[in-house]
Amino acid sequence: CVVPLHCYFAGVNDSKQMKEEDRERLFEEITNHPDVSYCIQELSHEIIDEINILQATMEAMTKAVVGLKVQAEYVLIDGNRVPSKLSEKYTNIEAIVK
Repeated sequence: CVVPLHCYFAGVNDSKQMKEEDRERLFEEITNHPDVSYCIQELSHEIIDEINILQATMEAMTKAVVGLKVQAEYVLIDGNRVPSKLSEKYTNIEAIVK
């Protein structure tokens, strides 16, 4: 998602370290904020079986970033690698692992 600098969401943290009710509350706050743009992508299990889980993940991440209504100035990828199609399009992109 694209979150403008003026937006602040108290409690954002690694989702694995959060309580379920906090994750759900923040999901609603973030996705319903009028200044936040987000895109969710999914691929069928047939596609995953055909191209493998890693390639399917890369494809879904690429589609999610490209599908944003607002172009991101900086892209953070939750993982240890950047999809090649995104690294060709964005110069400000980084893969992060916590």
